[in-house]
Amino acid sequence: MNKIVMICFLVSCLNISQIYCQDLHKIILSGEDSLTGALYKYEWRDTISVAFDGVIMYKSGAFYYYEGSGGHSAFSRGQWTQDGEYIILNSDFMKDRIPISLRYLGNDDTARKIYRTKFQVPVNSKGERFPDSRIYINSDSTYCFPYFDTCIGQIVSIDSIKVDFGNGYKTGWVHLRPKGFYKLQIIANVDFLFESYVPMNNRRYKTIGSTLKYIDEK
Repeated sequence: MNKIVMICFLVSCLNISQIYCQDLHKIILSGEDSLTGALYKYEWRDTISVAFDGVIMYKSGAFYYYEGSGGHSAFSRGQWTQDGEYIILNSDFMKDRIPISLRYLGNDDTARKIYRTKFQVPVNSKGERFPDSRIYINSDSTYCFPYFDTCIGQIVSIDSIKVDFGNGYKTGWVHLRPKGFYKLQIIANVDFLFESYVPMNNRRYKTIGSTLKYIDEK
């Protein structure tokens, strides 16, 4: 039984999304850290698996979180607060509230591939594509997959859309301007791909001496 528990614990802790189950230890700030306004830095590293987990908290109230395992790494940015012995992290972007911009294309726009559906494949601010995106039209029963040039349901007019970028990242309903656009380019107002991002909603750590211990998250 103890062996099973230990195996489950190791698998959980080495999973990229579960590395934060490790205690983080306070380390001395480098000169570069200090120049950027860092106040505290906590980190955990495993020299055998090369897994790591850490957070830098800045005097401005911002934080930068990073983790990695098995050649893959992820990060988060946001604001930190302190409530007694607890450190609380909240990311700038939440999974269900991804901000977007819309670019309405005319039929003379030849700078990019034009898909048969009304929608281009959504991209981030760097132009990197989200090929798994699904765009809902007016309701949850009608949607398009731009990457596959496919739509499900009957589209008479497009009044509002909701974007599901995949992996749980999505927008709310967004109303479009009046009819008449040729194609629509949806731009997520982020400079990264969601597979490398760790959203945090009131993630709590407890300060115990020079250690940060993960407690919970909403």
